[in-house]
Amino acid sequence: MPRTLRVLLVRHGESEDNAGLPSESMGSTPLTPTGVRQAEAVAGLLDSAPGLFVVSPYVRARQTSLPARERFPAVAVEEWPVQEFTFLPSAAYHGTTLAERLPAEADYWARNQPDLVLGEGAESFIEFLARVDDARTRLESLDCGSVVVFSHKKVVHALLWSWHAGRPSQSARRMARFRSYEHAVKLPNGACASVRLEDGRAWLGPVRTRHLKVRTG
Repeated sequence: MPRTLRVLLVRHGESEDNAGLPSESMGSTPLTPTGVRQAEAVAGLLDSAPGLFVVSPYVRARQTSLPARERFPAVAVEEWPVQEFTFLPSAAYHGTTLAERLPAEADYWARNQPDLVLGEGAESFIEFLARVDDARTRLESLDCGSVVVFSHKKVVHALLWSWHAGRPSQSARRMARFRSYEHAVKLPNGACASVRLEDGRAWLGPVRTRHLKVRTG
């Protein structure tokens, strides 16, 4: 019998940073009330208990996982390094808004240098891909039936892209292609993408957003 694993990749709910508020650090930004409701909607998508919950170490991803973990308290939880791609130095996030960081972000992607490290606390695109590749390998080795991964926009995009286009090379050309893929595949806060893994092959399902039509008032 082929070994099958069903994977649900979840982008965290709306964070204060997504809502335009200043952040203190890349990893400490909490969810907004809308983000909490989105997290509850994600939990409602689960028809049954998965075999495993995988959670990013960042606060907004952990908070997004809480309603699902409370619904299925017996499910094991593992923290993996599936946090967001941190290409700006740590100091760039302290007391700044997403809009204020946009020029620096645009400059980073325009340089298109996979090995570029901008400063303390930043990682290169090559280092980011290595984390994603490790997460893919770990997922493909699981034998628990199903797993829900609470992560971040670029990590979910990179995993989907890896299964769609093959393990990416660490080149400027592939970096530019990843950026194009990220723009093409919409992944709003709280969106979920399903993947079925079967003996080294992957079948990608559509990105699910219908559950996000929750009341925000």
